[in-house]
Amino acid sequence: MSSRETQQRTPLLSIHQLDFSYTRDTQSRIQSCLGSVFKGSKDPSSEPFALKQVSLDIYPQEMFGLIGESTCGKSTLARNIIQLLRSHSGCIQFNGDGFADKDNVRKYSSRELSEYRKRVQMVFQNCDASLNPGMKVKELIIEAIQSCPGREHADEAELHRKMSKYLRMMNLQGRESYYPDTLSGGEKRRVGIIRALALEPDLIIADEPFANLDVSLRNHLINLFRGLRSEKKQTFLFILHDMDIARYLCDRIAVMYHGRIVEVGATKQLFDKTVPKHPYTATLIVASETLKDASAEEEFNWQPPELVKVQQGCPYRSQCAKYNQELTPEKRSECEESNPGMTSVGQNHEIACHFWQEWQRINTGGGLS
Repeated sequence: MSSRETQQRTPLLSIHQLDFSYTRDTQSRIQSCLGSVFKGSKDPSSEPFALKQVSLDIYPQEMFGLIGESTCGKSTLARNIIQLLRSHSGCIQFNGDGFADKDNVRKYSSRELSEYRKRVQMVFQNCDASLNPGMKVKELIIEAIQSCPGREHADEAELHRKMSKYLRMMNLQGRESYYPDTLSGGEKRRVGIIRALALEPDLIIADEPFANLDVSLRNHLINLFRGLRSEKKQTFLFILHDMDIARYLCDRIAVMYHGRIVEVGATKQLFDKTVPKHPYTATLIVASETLKDASAEEEFNWQPPELVKVQQGCPYRSQCAKYNQELTPEKRSECEESNPGMTSVGQNHEIACHFWQEWQRINTGGGLS
């Protein structure tokens, strides 16, 4: 999908300024059970957070990638999208069939939310927790098929025909009478993918769908997803660690760091060495290339981000020493005191960095101005 096409279309899913804190989520649940006993006047800015001011648009028939290191908030965002976790502020808009008049998923009633989750399905990273251990594979798949709107009263022959089609699609023939705990991790993941596909949703959120799969099955799934986009007009949000898969599979990519989106752009833009990018994105790409090059000598002095409290200023500044040391004291002060918002650096390409132009000059062989 080109940048021009995304500008001309209505997003299927829009996320605006989403905030989420696990501390607040736990506190709100306690309060709902015990009234106001545990209410306090704690300053929200001092609380740990998982998502901060997250905004994204995902368009119909798009294969959108979300990348970033572990614990950065990718899976938390996915759970907020399907409302397994409830954000404290912000807006999630869904423009799927039958939902055009609903302006905020966070305000859906229980009935509306149930219908919404049929249209937005998630393939969970933890396969064991997402499959009922007391149901056989065939029962799990048929249950999903029957939940698809319009198939509630399908006859047994039709249900088994569709189940067999999905089993062949995922190379799981002969596993229909197995229970989840007798399957391998890769087989469980494929059953989870079948259950999501069986509902024929508008959007599938796939959290690390290629984990625990050998090369042949991974390539089979990649081709399957691409085929579903072409033939069924399917939309995907992929949560990924593998940069090579993201590069090959996704139309656009968002990069997340410390609960914030730091870059969004077309895949070609993010991997083009002549195009400006966030220092963290550049680090991910270089690290991925270094792992493939046995002769590479580059070292990474990486430290995990501090999640105890909300940092003032740019959350990446402590990891940005390679560039930060080149800045004047005045510019370093701006990184320390002001969190950068998203800045447009090209068509449908945004970066959250105060000094992206300086870093681009460094990366292309120039220096700071």
